[in-house]
Amino acid sequence: MFRVFRHYIPVRVVTLLAGDLAIFVWAAYAGVWLRFWADPMAMAAIGPIFPKALFFASVNISIAFLLGLYAAEGNPDTRDTTARVVVTGLAGAVANSALFYLIPNLSLGRGMFVLAMLAGAVVFLNWRLFFLWMMRQPGLNSRILVVGAGPAAGIVDDILSNGFNPGFQVVGYVEESGGGPRAVQTNRVFQHSENSLYRLALKERVNKIVVALGERRGAFPLKEILTCKMMGIEVLDLPTFYEQVSGRILLKDLRPSWLIFSDGFRKNATALAAKRMVDILLACVGLILALPLLPLAALAVKIDSRGPILFRQTRVGQHGRLFTLYKLRTMREDAEAETGPVWAAEGDPRVTRLGRFLRASRVDEIPQMWNVLKGEMSFIGPRPERPHFVQTLQQKIPYYTQRLTVKPGLTGWAQVRYRYGGSAEDALEKLQYDLYYIKNMSLFLDLLIAVDTSRVILWGRGAR
Repeated sequence: MFRVFRHYIPVRVVTLLAGDLAIFVWAAYAGVWLRFWADPMAMAAIGPIFPKALFFASVNISIAFLLGLYAAEGNPDTRDTTARVVVTGLAGAVANSALFYLIPNLSLGRGMFVLAMLAGAVVFLNWRLFFLWMMRQPGLNSRILVVGAGPAAGIVDDILSNGFNPGFQVVGYVEESGGGPRAVQTNRVFQHSENSLYRLALKERVNKIVVALGERRGAFPLKEILTCKMMGIEVLDLPTFYEQVSGRILLKDLRPSWLIFSDGFRKNATALAAKRMVDILLACVGLILALPLLPLAALAVKIDSRGPILFRQTRVGQHGRLFTLYKLRTMREDAEAETGPVWAAEGDPRVTRLGRFLRASRVDEIPQMWNVLKGEMSFIGPRPERPHFVQTLQQKIPYYTQRLTVKPGLTGWAQVRYRYGGSAEDALEKLQYDLYYIKNMSLFLDLLIAVDTSRVILWGRGAR
């Protein structure tokens, strides 16, 4: 697991990205060599190839990202990977052709480009299938020993079985001294005995120990854990492991001391100023680019259903301050006249025909850029909620108030990693992502969220 600007990135993703970049850069050089290997003079006349090769690789990698080939979660199979790689090759050919036409200086030339795409596609597919095969080899996975076999240890079992960060293999669970209820679905449960932990870790070739004890008082094997740590085995508590693997903060039975003493939750004045400058720049550019679209969208809203074009609603911002959020109206005018505030539901009947399209394309959220310019929102941050829901969720969910320590955002870590929330249970799940963002926020993480948002919008995910 790599940590870049406080954000955890799986080794698997970094390896894939580095391998893909090397393959596509090599493919560009291979295309040039295959085209002119018999004519060195013509090859020399082409000029520097590396900028063109890097551009060619960047386009293909961007498409691979949009097609989910760098997703941190999930267990892709051979058929799914092959399909995504083939589509990447076809879409890459179209995108590169269009961009080479628009930016001739970065063009490889027709003959070289065709050869580069063919060479790159063949090697890219074989590399991906080879990597997939490697990930299935038990000896290449990080071997984890979990100290505990109760409900806390069951969280480790659940999250790894749900496909987060393939590449981990749990070799077993060490039952707590004194017994207790088991919550892990495995036969690999070892009985605890004095001085057995390090010997067990050696026997099972363990790389990492995760301490997942429901009650540590009187049950924590301090000397044995310390021996493992001193002998070079990585030791993590459950909340830290959960954060690294899932990109969330585990709220179940979370001790406030973990939040207090863990690394993160830093709000550097320089970083906040840079974030604000980026917000202003993007909001200005976004509003300028949207100027031709907004009158057409406004006219369509007016024709589609009765009511105002703009939808105004009070939301809760940073430090609990209330502000008016602006959107293009996507529901009928009297949507909550009889029910009062309610969560949006899948296939919500209150949404108009045009509203479904506006929500799926996120065009309805363009007016929120005015909220960003006013400083009430940021481009990246937790979703702004209504006062009614905030008051209710603060009473039901611990630490919910902490999400109000930063500005709400047009998009955010929870929005791109979890489906649209429509219940208190969904709010709890999304809060775990929001707290991860607040703990590890940086311009780098904002960039990752912005890029991931483009993929969400492209496939129309998350809208209701």
